[in-house]
Amino acid sequence: MKNWKQFTFVAIIAIVGIIISFMACDNNGNETTHVHQFGTEWKKDATQHWHECSCGEKADIANHTWAWAITIPATPTADGLETETCITCGQTNGTRTIPKITPIAKTYPITLKDGNLIFTVEYIGLPSDEEPAYLTYIKERITLVVNSEQDSSVEAVTHLMSKGNNFKITIVYTGESFELITWDTATQSFKIHNDWISTASNTDLSAASIRSAFNAVK
Repeated sequence: MKNWKQFTFVAIIAIVGIIISFMACDNNGNETTHVHQFGTEWKKDATQHWHECSCGEKADIANHTWAWAITIPATPTADGLETETCITCGQTNGTRTIPKITPIAKTYPITLKDGNLIFTVEYIGLPSDEEPAYLTYIKERITLVVNSEQDSSVEAVTHLMSKGNNFKITIVYTGESFELITWDTATQSFKIHNDWISTASNTDLSAASIRSAFNAVK
């Protein structure tokens, strides 16, 4: 009985040896060595990232490099969100709120008559906003009237300059929309409504309306 057990043990060892030898050989019986093939996708945990072979071996192990990335941009009506993110593998590490963006008062100067006649357009925009296109349009239309040799334009400009040489043009955002440019005696400012100047498909800041506004200055 003892000899039978010894024989069984030896047989098992032999079989295991054969299996191992086959595992270390290719289909032709040649011995082979495992070559690591690391994937291109980053594997990661809370502190590190790495590339991994199918056998579990790791390479390119490194600690995360954190930077804040905007996940949801802030707007004038809602907070935004930033996420701390590894710049290498994309692992995240918490978030923080970006406060709502508060619009600010901005100005756009229009200088004519060699600096002897100045208009300052006052409008509201976000800190990062580029100048709205309508500012250039307003400048072009007013410049056209101021530099015109047409009698009605010359008379309107002469009248305006008799009242001063520095005027405000206020872009209005509240109340009922109105067209063209008007003079507001109470605020001593020209006014243009934002809804009209920025959104109307057929906006026409006519020379006649500019002359009328100039002549209304008291």
